[in-house]
Amino acid sequence: MFNNYIKLLLILLLNLIDGTQSKAQFEIKPFDQTADMQFLLDCCQSEKYWLNIKDFESSSWLDSVFPTYFEKDQIVIIWQENNPVGFCAYHLVNDTQGLISMICVAEKYRGNGYSTKLMRHAIDQLFQSGATCIAINVREENNIARALYKKFGFVERIFYVQEKIFQLFLYKTA
Repeated sequence: MFNNYIKLLLILLLNLIDGTQSKAQFEIKPFDQTADMQFLLDCCQSEKYWLNIKDFESSSWLDSVFPTYFEKDQIVIIWQENNPVGFCAYHLVNDTQGLISMICVAEKYRGNGYSTKLMRHAIDQLFQSGATCIAINVREENNIARALYKKFGFVERIFYVQEKIFQLFLYKTA
């Protein structure tokens, strides 16, 4: 009986350390342009790390670039109860390489494991679609994202896409 309490305590501690146990139920749903666009725009505007367009001006960028930025991507939104909390965009570049274009969780929901759930979803979907390698771009100074990607087995390669932005790779192991 005492061993069962210890096992339960260890499981609870591991879940707390892992950070993947959200306090509320979550659901990952496909992006609905009509219902989810404002949330996606708000997330994008608040996230400094992903902005890689020089001389970013929100109004002109949103009108001209944003509609085509995620054109190839499968976009999913993660919901807590009835609230969108984050999203992930990903696609196959070719038959064997996937790309996670962006992952973003609204600031007030960070630290609850939502980015882990979104990453797991994107990785699973890309591997199921035939990818044997998945790439993701990251800024050098975004240590939180880099730690998350490494947690999933991504390997850093100093292959600069732009100044201070490089790619990480995850290879499928049979």
